[in-house]
Amino acid sequence: MRRIILILTLIPLLTFALDVEKVVLEYKQMLNEYKSGSYRDPFVRYVHENLPQLQKYRFFRRLLIGSVEKTEFAKTVGDYLFVMYRNWREESWEKKLANALFLAYIQSEMAGSEPSKSTLKNSPSFNSFFGEYKMYIRSNALNLLRWILSYYTGGTNAPPPVELDLEIKNMGFSFDVKQNVSQDVIKLLPEDFEWKVKNAIETVLSSKNQSEYRRNVNRNANLLWREIENKISAVQNDIADLFERTAPKRVHLLWLRYLLYGLLLIVFRKKYQLTLQLILASEILFVWATDAIHLNTIENMLFSSVLVFAFIFFNLLLIRRKRYGYPLLAAIFLILLFVPSYISVQELGMDSEFEESPYYDQLKSEVFESSTSRVKEILREMSAVSLASKEHTKQLVEYLSLVPEKFLKEDALKEFEPTPSGIFLLVNERSQFFSTSNFERRLKIAKEMNSKLEDYLSEERARYGRYKGALESLKRLVKKISEYTSNKFVDDFEEDLKTSLNRYPLITDVSFIITGERKYPSLKSYQTISGLKEIFWFLLLFFAALLGGRYVLIPVGATLFATLSTAINWKHLEVFVEGGISPIALETSAVHTFHMEILLIAVSAVILYKNFVKGRVKP
Repeated sequence: MRRIILILTLIPLLTFALDVEKVVLEYKQMLNEYKSGSYRDPFVRYVHENLPQLQKYRFFRRLLIGSVEKTEFAKTVGDYLFVMYRNWREESWEKKLANALFLAYIQSEMAGSEPSKSTLKNSPSFNSFFGEYKMYIRSNALNLLRWILSYYTGGTNAPPPVELDLEIKNMGFSFDVKQNVSQDVIKLLPEDFEWKVKNAIETVLSSKNQSEYRRNVNRNANLLWREIENKISAVQNDIADLFERTAPKRVHLLWLRYLLYGLLLIVFRKKYQLTLQLILASEILFVWATDAIHLNTIENMLFSSVLVFAFIFFNLLLIRRKRYGYPLLAAIFLILLFVPSYISVQELGMDSEFEESPYYDQLKSEVFESSTSRVKEILREMSAVSLASKEHTKQLVEYLSLVPEKFLKEDALKEFEPTPSGIFLLVNERSQFFSTSNFERRLKIAKEMNSKLEDYLSEERARYGRYKGALESLKRLVKKISEYTSNKFVDDFEEDLKTSLNRYPLITDVSFIITGERKYPSLKSYQTISGLKEIFWFLLLFFAALLGGRYVLIPVGATLFATLSTAINWKHLEVFVEGGISPIALETSAVHTFHMEILLIAVSAVILYKNFVKGRVKP
């Protein structure tokens, strides 16, 4: 049945200029190669080789300039994958479209969602393909349409590649036509094309002179083009539907465990404490076993939001009831979150593979090359402050230069003259300006001067503070770049910075000595997959301890098992990049502090001690 639906879906698409059946076959073959690990297709191999570089690009981007995007819309995984699509050269339109479909599938896979038409329609690669293809078709279609209109109205003697049952009417005007027309355009002509051309010709025949004739040919060609454009848009929607239908489906049943938990609580409500402790233990083991903790799924967001909210609520409640044991434990946990878990991870250094990937240029663009990059943003801030300072200072200098003239008018000065050795001033000692009757006049002038100076000082101090802040931000960024990137990246940055500073002649105090000393990133617990899991385990164990009772031993046992098995495998490091991006998996030789593991084991040991030694759990 599914095969029949696929065939029926393809029939209307085959009339399109693209061979959609070929696109689907290419796309399905690419998926098979990707899943089997046999990367014979060059683009599949290219994507496979550069996906790890995408992860590094996002890691270095966050390390150097943070995660905030200076764009109108927040970037998605599709935008990051688009870098590969944009840098790959493909001649065939069918293969280009298949590549875009493949990247949309990768986007869905990385996000942990089903491949859908909304995913495809929001894919920059897919939209870029149709934008490029539409431009190509438009250029050829307008040439063909102008050719047809001018041929049947006597504007040219060269017959177009499309024969129509229409009479040629020579109006005595001429039209220069471009005769390079792709066959793809001819396949796109609508069924009622001849009738629409006939109506357009009637309009062209109403032309009274050469210039009007040319305008009418161009205008009617554009009107006819809209028919073809609408057909392309319709096919774009049809391909999106086809993508959703033919994409491999995933079965997501893990969310059903929440229904099971609810059912258990209803059935065993008289033993709610045991049931809740079993639920907490099962969630600890589920987090230990899952490989989807990094995904931006609704399930993950709800799970983490509920845990965090409950953690804050119960601690505030305990503080209000003046029970400080658990809040103190929570404070220790929060402090440990910001202690490095892995120190100086050499495997996260910027290597030659990353430098040769398309993401190296993308990182450079976002850090310092692009007009919207962080470095350019800081330099613009510094330039704006320096220009504002210059303009205000000019105004003050101009005002102060007029002060002697004012005193001349007040007869306080007899003479004021600039000389090579300085300014010559001759005060009028007998001027009434100095008399007691002019106290108010003197105060008014002094107050005006004081107001100008105070206004200048106030604003100049604020500008100086802004400038110092921007300069410090630039210094910190330069330090990060020089410490955590490669020699090539530093050289490219230094060259670009010098070129940029030449455009700002007022900025004269920026000089950086970039040392060759290199550092490697250190990772806090929330920056690793194992650390994120340990955070969830602590929260679940915290709730289990609050619930108390002898059944608390069940989640304690689950926590000890999960923690010890993770600690044993500490050399296998998975670096959390960001939601929706697969973690960077590597074997590391970095120093691991084990502080989160120690905390979990210590809390578990205290709970066991209170159960076996004191026979109870006391909050």
